[in-house]
Amino acid sequence: MRLVFRGLFGVTIVLLVLAVLGTATVYYLASKSLPTYEKSLSVANLTAPLDIVRDNVNIPLGPTSMTCISASDMRTPKTGFGK
Repeated sequence: MRLVFRGLFGVTIVLLVLAVLGTATVYYLASKSLPTYEKSLSVANLTAPLDIVRDNVNIPLGPTSMTCISASDMRTPKTGFGK
């Protein structure tokens, strides 16, 4: 009976250690996958400060407060398969 208890205790300890290591690994990988929103970069030929404005779900807003798609990107092309 003592041998069974030691075996079950050992298996329980190993499973707890694996659960802690697995949780730590998932947390580490999930935290590294998030972008850095408060980062400063320097860009060549940029003469004025530039702020990227985001909405409540962190989508960058364009100059017309839509998304980053410009009006020229939403135009129907003049040449293509429809002609």
